[in-house]
Amino acid sequence: MENSYRMEPKEKPNLTETLKLVELLVTKTVKEKETADLQNNKKSFLEELSNNCHALVRKTLPARYRFVLQTFIIDDDDQSTNIQSRWLWNDSLDDFGSISVKCRCFTIVTVLHTLYLE
Repeated sequence: MENSYRMEPKEKPNLTETLKLVELLVTKTVKEKETADLQNNKKSFLEELSNNCHALVRKTLPARYRFVLQTFIIDDDDQSTNIQSRWLWNDSLDDFGSISVKCRCFTIVTVLHTLYLE
């Protein structure tokens, strides 16, 4: 029986491509919903959107990679917003990125961290 322990992955995730797919999904989902519905049902919309993004990212990552996906809805109240995070364990294998989609009255920000597990 062959040892399955690996210090390096066979392939690394293409984070740029994955984030483009997530951005397309978020944009499409927002366009399908009415702005009034989004304003009134932010919690259920955010839960549905996060679940859909989670399923999409899961399909695109190679084996042994895990991920953390955070989605935020931020009201546009003439304030600036800054979301940052850099808690990677292994800079050569782990990665992170984010996308931002502006709507009429709010902005949706999705942050994705990918982590390699030996």
